[in-house]
Amino acid sequence: MQLLDVEDTISHTAYIILFIWTFRSSQKELTYRSFLYIIIIGLLYDNLILAVGRFVGTGDLLEILNLGRYWIHALVTPTLVLFTYGILKLAEVNWMKSNIVKWLSVFVALLLSVIEILVVVQLELNPVWIMGFFNTYQLLQVIIPPHI
Repeated sequence: MQLLDVEDTISHTAYIILFIWTFRSSQKELTYRSFLYIIIIGLLYDNLILAVGRFVGTGDLLEILNLGRYWIHALVTPTLVLFTYGILKLAEVNWMKSNIVKWLSVFVALLLSVIEILVVVQLELNPVWIMGFFNTYQLLQVIIPPHI
């Protein structure tokens, strides 16, 4: 249990340092690369809830907080597509200069969000116990539509 606390502290500290470093080294205007801030905040929330879950225990509050983790994954993770687009554009990759690629990136990010939202809307959470300690809530069942 003690080792997990050290790992949680290290990962949270790393995320905070990364957030501060990217914020201080970035430009003043918002770009596609700015999605990194949202992603880091989502990772912080996710890991914080996992760390706090041991102490809060099972119940409605922790279930709601864990449901928030899945919503953050659904809404934030697809922005990695837009962040990647911004990084590749900054690296001056030739094919990234096309408006078609920009709008295709936006479309893919939105499509991934819709797919994730459809999964989160129907998910059921189940408490998970590891070695006698409550760990977190995980998916009990999700009905995923068959591939076309």
